[in-house]
Order: sequence, then C-alpha cells, then structure tokens
Amino acid sequence: MTRCAGQVSTEKLKACFRSPPARPHHLQFQQQGQLPSPGRLWLPGHHHPPPSADQIIVWSMLPCIIIAASITHVIPEHRPLMRIAPADKPEMPDPCVIDWLHSLPEYPKAPRETVHDHHPSGTPPRKRRRFHPPTPETSKSGCDETAAYEPRTAMETHPDPDKRPAPPGNEETPRPNKKTQTPRSESSYSLTSASTTRSGRQSPQKHLISLERSNHGIRLRDIGSLQDPPAGLVKFLTTIRRISRGHGIIPPSAREELGKQPHYQFAEIFDDDSYFAEQREQLGHVPSPEDVVGILAAATECQENLHDESSWNMCVHHEVLRLAFRPPGKPPFKHLVNFMPCTTATVIKEYLPLQSVSKKVDFCVFVDPTDPHDRSVCLAASGRLPYEVINHTRYFALRQRPVALSIETKKTGEGWDAAALQLGVWQAAHWELLRRLVDISGGDDASALLQQKFEFLPAVIIQGHDWNLVVTTIRGGQTHLWSKIAIGTTNSIMGIYQIVHTLQVLRRWAAETYWPAFRELLLPWQNDAVL
Repeated sequence: MTRCAGQVSTEKLKACFRSPPARPHHLQFQQQGQLPSPGRLWLPGHHHPPPSADQIIVWSMLPCIIIAASITHVIPEHRPLMRIAPADKPEMPDPCVIDWLHSLPEYPKAPRETVHDHHPSGTPPRKRRRFHPPTPETSKSGCDETAAYEPRTAMETHPDPDKRPAPPGNEETPRPNKKTQTPRSESSYSLTSASTTRSGRQSPQKHLISLERSNHGIRLRDIGSLQDPPAGLVKFLTTIRRISRGHGIIPPSAREELGKQPHYQFAEIFDDDSYFAEQREQLGHVPSPEDVVGILAAATECQENLHDESSWNMCVHHEVLRLAFRPPGKPPFKHLVNFMPCTTATVIKEYLPLQSVSKKVDFCVFVDPTDPHDRSVCLAASGRLPYEVINHTRYFALRQRPVALSIETKKTGEGWDAAALQLGVWQAAHWELLRRLVDISGGDDASALLQQKFEFLPAVIIQGHDWNLVVTTIRGGQTHLWSKIAIGTTNSIMGIYQIVHTLQVLRRWAAETYWPAFRELLLPWQNDAVL
C-alpha cells in the first residue's frame, strides 16, 4: 500500500473521481457486503468507458481509504489520513483526499464503551467490536428504534450458505438461563459433608429414601397405621379429630350473632347444635364474624389469582395465626406462647441427620418465658449448646425462645413430599436438641427419659386452603413423621373456625405440656442463672 500511495499523483487521484457513479463508492461497497476488486468496477454494457490503468491503481487503494474514512468518523480522536512522504520531509495531508472525506455523509458517532458496560461481572467480551463503513440510514418503517441496529442475516454477510455466520461482535453465545433461587427456596443447601452434596441434588423422594436407611434418619408413616400410641398422644389426637368434624368449635354465646350475618354459610352453622360447646371459651378468644369473612376473602383472592407462597403466607396464613395466638385488646408480643415467620431460619448442622441438608420452614410457634428466672435459666443453658442458642436454629429472634412446633406452607395441591421432607428434617433436628439436653441433665437412660417427657411433637403442613396436622415420634433414634389429619380449610366459614380452634389446642399443649417438660431439662443450670 505504501509504494502505491507514493507513486500516484494528486492529479491522477482527482481524475478517478471525475465521473462518479450514481452512488458513492463506499455506499455501493457497503450495500454489497464486501469490498470490490478492481476487475468488478466495470462491466460490459455500462455507459462508462473501461477503467484506465491509473484508475485501477487508485481503485485498488479504495479499501484502505474506506477503512480510514470509517475510523475517522467513528473515532473522533483518530488522526486524519496522511499522505506518505519521503523520510526527509514532514507528512502532509493530501487535500484531495481530505476534501473527499469531508464530503461523506455524517455517520453517528458510536459511544465509547468499556468492558463493564455490558459485562458487569468483569468478564471481557468474547468478540472485539467491529467498525463498519458508513451505510445509508435505515428506514424504521414503524418498528422500534432498535431495528436499525439489528445484525445482518446469514445470507447477507456470508454468500456461502455452507459457512455458519459468526455471532454478532459484542454478543456471547446464547446459553440456557441459570436457575435463580428465591429468597425463600424449598430448602437451604448448606451441606454438612461430601455425601450431603450429592443428597442436595436429589429429589424429595430419593432424599427420603436415603434418610430412611439411617438409624438417625427420617421415616414417613401414615397416621392410620399408628399402633399402641402413648396415652398423651391418644388424647391429643382424639381432640383434634373431634374438631375436624366441627364439634364444639364455637361457644353458645356467639350463636345469636352468627344468626344475624348475611353470608349463607353462617346460617348453616347456626342451625346445627353440634358446632357449639360451652368449653370452647376455655381455650381462648373466638374470632368475630368480620374477621372470619376477611380471611375467607383473602384466601379466595390468593386462590383465584394464583398468588405465590409468600403472598399466601402474608395475606392468609399469618392472619389466621394472629387470630389464634394474639387475642385483640392485648399486646401482640406479651404472650407465653406466640408465633413468628421464620422463612430464613436454617438448622444448625450439629443437629442435622446424616445424609441430609439444612431445611427451612415458614412459621414457628415458640415459648417466650415471662418469668425472669426462666429467662436466666435459658440463657445459662444455651451457653453449653452449639452457637449458644437454646434452639436447633441460629435464627436470632428465637435465640432464647424455645420452639414448640413448626409450620410449613405450600401452594394449593403442590409439594407434599417436599413439605414432608422439610418438616421431617426440621423435626429430626428438634428431637436431636432434646436428646442432647437429656444427656446433659444426667439421666440414667436418656432414650427412655426422652420418650417419657416428650411423647410426640406436633407440626402443621399447609397447602393453600388446606391445613393438615402431622406428628413426629422418636423410635430408636429415628424420627417417624405421621401424617395427616385435616384440621380445616380457609375456603369455608366453618373451616376457618376449625383451624383457629385447633391452633388454640396446640397453644395449650405448648404452654401446659411442652414448656414444663422443657423447663425440667434446664434444672442443671438453675444455679448458674443470673437474675
């Protein structure tokens, strides 16, 4: 190129442009998608005479001139095209070339881009950005403004159909989207060993199979096959089944008010004597008809408009729990037994079953000791436990509040196996915590003492409208999860009364059965308590 440039005079360069074609050369070449060779500039039958030797030499330089022109317009700070001169003379711009470059149409200046503009992770682009010569302005034809920058088709840029087109200059090869985890996924795959890395990728059924083989694992059982249950569990299940049939879920004092309600489902309850019982008032506050209708409306909204799990938790499940555990007119956080959402709480790895990964649940029902001495004993006992917390989770809000039972939620008809796995792992960790406390208390037969003090641990699995009770027992170190008893549904007035009644039975169990037994395990730390 240098030798040719030095041999061609300015006059010869001007001569090659005296009879310009109908369109500028650079536009013709860009439209064809390639730079022409000198032999393709003239064809027989054209009105122009065959090119001279000088024109052929100059036209052979046009690719370099066009590239220089495009770079000059795209990169403003680039130096103008210079004429090659002898070494003993300074370089001077060729006036003819400069005039020709200035006559070119304006080309929009591309913004200066950095690697981080399109690659926030800091990874360099796979392809270097290519600069193209000026092209005619593309007509948008009603399309959006990005249409002018769409990449060319394969046939435009690659005449040979056998050759695959390269990806656009600054785009990476398309790849499948990576799965993203929601703030509250089905489980937290914080693993305890290399073996749990494999189990973390298993389906719930395969994970349950591997846990079933472990002596300290989990086994799912049907509650209909329960044989010779302890007396406390028999009494508890009898009460729950009576509520599930709708017996005694409303006190007689509320009957007259229910008869005045316009909703037709209240009339069904009003006419049936089996729904009313005097002892109902002993369990706690009964929701007002307005509160129940509000729950029904929220549940209908979530079901009909396909709300996600978190929306169900906020709009429906939390409100039902509030009616059961936080009676109106009293401070919401000044109760012995209360509840809280805990969707980010994970199980401490020391309590996890082997071959398992940490799981999460949605709500916990906990004991909040009101006596200062009990609070001090919990604080002293937690100093002997992993992470100095009194529970099987490090969740800060529960650090000195013993968890009594747990609740796992899913959407309507979804994920029973996954819910059973999550709750099973959570309950197995709960049993392991109790076992450690029994061991520390110095009993002669820790296993027998554990089953004597804690005959069962209840839990709840919710699927949209449907609330189900499950219980876990410990047998030879293995956690058995017994399911299930339907305790109510939020798509009916009666079902909401049933759920609230059952939750208040669970609240009484936590206050009168679980908390006294748990407190006895803390007796060795009574002398260490600081008031």
